[in-house]
Amino acid sequence: MRLLNGAIILLLLLTPHSGWAEEPVHTFAGLQSLLRVGDRVHVFDKHGQESQGRISGLSSTSVDLWINGTVLSFPEAGVQKITHKHHASLLKGAVFGALAGGGVFMAACAMKNNSETECTGAPVASFAGSAGIGALSGMGFAMMVHHTEPVFESTERVRIKAVSTFSRNLTAVALSISF
Repeated sequence: MRLLNGAIILLLLLTPHSGWAEEPVHTFAGLQSLLRVGDRVHVFDKHGQESQGRISGLSSTSVDLWINGTVLSFPEAGVQKITHKHHASLLKGAVFGALAGGGVFMAACAMKNNSETECTGAPVASFAGSAGIGALSGMGFAMMVHHTEPVFESTERVRIKAVSTFSRNLTAVALSISF
């Protein structure tokens, strides 16, 4: 039975938890709960230009960035994507670390013949200690991991613009596609 419990915990640790990932918002109004003044972000406009800076102001219609001593304002209509670099969640690191630490303890006890004192003497205290050490290790690991993720993505994906020119000697069509 203990071996089964260890296998279940191992399976849970190896299962991807995509439901814990944050999905990007599609309006600047939704950004106000995700970003704060001073956060470092990358803003990609509708023309593909990237700007990197720290947020100096954020409203439901625009984001202001401090870039090289200058504040530039980006209206929502002109922004395609905003990304934010931050460390992994400390809570998630603690949860996964505690599960790993407790799982290792349970697996070690299941492999032994229950003759060891840590498995029979005070198993709850030993399990809690193992889970606590795992939680601290998981938090430490999360503090070292940095990743960039999109926090805003425009729902407007593609713009197609066609311009035609007619003259006596020339007929032309110009097609512009932007993503």
